[in-house]
Amino acid sequence: MRAALISSFLAFAALAGSSAIAATTAPLPSIDMCSVDSSGYAEDLNDNGFVANLPKKIADGTVFCNRQTMSRLGTAGGRTYMLSQAWFSEPSYRDGDTATVAQVTEIAPDGQQKIVYRISEIDAYDAVKAKVLEQDGKTLLAIETPADRVLLRGDTGFAPVALETSLYEVSAKSVKTYLSSERVTEQNPEEAETGTFPAHFNIDSFSMDLPIAIASEVFPRTYTNPDYDRPLVMRFPLVLKDGVLSEGPGDVVEPEDNTPSGIGETPEFLSIPKDVTACEAYAWLVDDDPAGVAVRAAPSTKGTVIATLPAERKSADDLFGAEVSIIGSTDGWFLIENAVHPAENYGQDAEPAQGTGSNLVRRTYRGRGWVHGSRLATEIQSGEWLRASAAPMSKPVFDLKTTDENYVTVTGFKSCQGEAVELSVKRHDGVEGSGWIGGDDTSRLCSNQATTCS
Repeated sequence: MRAALISSFLAFAALAGSSAIAATTAPLPSIDMCSVDSSGYAEDLNDNGFVANLPKKIADGTVFCNRQTMSRLGTAGGRTYMLSQAWFSEPSYRDGDTATVAQVTEIAPDGQQKIVYRISEIDAYDAVKAKVLEQDGKTLLAIETPADRVLLRGDTGFAPVALETSLYEVSAKSVKTYLSSERVTEQNPEEAETGTFPAHFNIDSFSMDLPIAIASEVFPRTYTNPDYDRPLVMRFPLVLKDGVLSEGPGDVVEPEDNTPSGIGETPEFLSIPKDVTACEAYAWLVDDDPAGVAVRAAPSTKGTVIATLPAERKSADDLFGAEVSIIGSTDGWFLIENAVHPAENYGQDAEPAQGTGSNLVRRTYRGRGWVHGSRLATEIQSGEWLRASAAPMSKPVFDLKTTDENYVTVTGFKSCQGEAVELSVKRHDGVEGSGWIGGDDTSRLCSNQATTCS
């Protein structure tokens, strides 16, 4: 059973009695959280009576204290803050803790100590995390796990701080201001319907972190993959001004823990550039150059080479090429993405470079880029004609059949639109031609190099 989390934000005047301790230069006071004073919790917490009944349960042996911790949060406004917490279990409960109790204590310069924050949760496994800091001459207390919140110290105690938006949102205006055209988020800043973007509250940096991705590396996907997602965020520091907490200037940061963050799904506004004809097709790469096929940043031989992908060579029939997704075309060039190295598909590698390790674990560039249509290949598994246009009912212009069986070699891609592609082919009798195929007709293309498609 999971009980609701309840927390108390107590004014100093209403807190449990103060007690004097040594000067602030002395060690922190020792607090036995396994024998927590239940009277300070029971009035304000609705935790199924766990804390209120804790002393009796411990005496009866029906609950025992697993462990407790105490840590110094730091000093702010001349006062020292410490976090104490304990975890409890029932003897019959073998899978972990059944509850946690935590409190933040403030130690004044004269040695007086007061509890400024209390929390209790049933079925709690994570530790409470807290941070104290000073901004604009004020003291802030941030709490993370099991609930995120920020408290501001006033004349009578701590209370929730006023937020310009929330701990989980940054404004579309800020995103538009600080996010460059080379980086993208889950939605277009120009079209953000709510005026905000969902973000993650980062207590360590006291900021709101917005997952972003490098635009050139993004392709349609519905999950985050550590093979290619860089752990990048746009970090907006939380800034206190005139009693209100708001977002500061954004900055691109790579988290120290190197956890893939990615954006999870390609934004629709980035799917295809406006001047590119969108399509959906699949192919593999062919080139007799042992170096493979160059992937360029622009649809031109003058475009910067951003990657090189392995290719099938006609002089070596047992070598496969990288298989790619085609998402657009312009002037005989094709926008590709999500390339898969042949070693991943077939356990083969076209002459792997020394020092690259086993060819069975080879990876390749998975982002977007341009390759010329003469470097793309596929197979026509079924179909009778190539036609005049992408429209499935357009007139036939090239007969694929010279006998009862189809047998043509695709010699290159010329264009694409939707699910239709314009191909150059050579029939088995030596006759060459070109035309459109696919896209709601009865044909079938197959981009599998090793076997026919089912």
